[in-house]
Amino acid sequence: LIDGTGVAIAFTDGNPNRPYIAHALHDSDHPDHVSTANKHRNVIRTPANNKLRMDDKRGQEHIKLATEYGKTQLNLGHLVDQH
Repeated sequence: LIDGTGVAIAFTDGNPNRPYIAHALHDSDHPDHVSTANKHRNVIRTPANNKLRMDDKRGQEHIKLATEYGKTQLNLGHLVDQH
């Protein structure tokens, strides 16, 4: 996680000695990349902008793995022309 990211903490079996990060929280400084407009999409993005994007829209399922280094990417499944 990026420094300053808010998180929700939970505890394994309710044990306060066994905390874990349940999920990251979003705010105006750290907006969620997934919205109601693209609710089928799940994105993992690193600070260096490496990205794993998965889209579960029925009939258009696809996965995109991309890196900023050399602007390279791997696309699997339904391909969409983004030009």
